[in-house]
Amino acid sequence: MTLDGLPTSLRTATEGDTARRLFLRADKTVDYDTLMQTMNKLQEAGYLKVALVGLEGMPGDGGFAP
Repeated sequence: MTLDGLPTSLRTATEGDTARRLFLRADKTVDYDTLMQTMNKLQEAGYLKVALVGLEGMPGDGGFAP
């Protein structure tokens, strides 16, 4: 999927419900600019409830597990 195709795909997946909360997760290979472009595209499409999901504590990531 391309960044430009994201709004159309989301409208289909959410049945046009822009009030639905979206969860966005990115690993270390995604640069900051790409992440911000994605978040901006979501906002432009009307999806304002975007939550960032972390991967802390996942095996092999060197993160902290409580």
